[in-house]
Amino acid sequence: MKFFLALVLSLSLVVPGASFAAAPKKQMKKQEVKKMIKKETLKKEVMKKEVKKPEPKKEIPLPKKDEKPAPKAAEVKSPETKVPEKKPEMKKEEAVTIKNFAFSPVDLTVKKGTVVTWTNEDSARHNAHSSKEGGPNGPLLGQGEKYSFTANTVGTFDYVCDPHAGFMTGKLTVTE
Repeated sequence: MKFFLALVLSLSLVVPGASFAAAPKKQMKKQEVKKMIKKETLKKEVMKKEVKKPEPKKEIPLPKKDEKPAPKAAEVKSPETKVPEKKPEMKKEEAVTIKNFAFSPVDLTVKKGTVVTWTNEDSARHNAHSSKEGGPNGPLLGQGEKYSFTANTVGTFDYVCDPHAGFMTGKLTVTE
């Protein structure tokens, strides 16, 4: 209703001699007035609201053929950070083969904590026995059997095969 009145008043100001009384008389029903006001109110509300557009997806540029990809956050190192050098780990397991009535290798040096495994490939029974405490002291092994020993004592251990002690000998050296 306000809009309609405003329109009529503005016309009367612009058009000389026009007046509200000069407009054709039409009596509006209350319902029509309410509809008209409601429509105008809705138009104003729609105009006030901003329609939110979805944000465009951010595209990550792919590296060119000659270009290296950017490092990931976890790979970036600050200049102050010193990364300790990795020392090559010593082998923690060693093998000695018993074949043709001999130990191979005859002389073996390992770090403390290394597991040494003797494997008998002969048909005769053999063992590895050191008379020095802290050295290997394995049982007699049949063909295909194995004996494992963890070298926990630092030192040099001469060992023999008990049934063939006169000629079948070996040496195990354990270091820190």
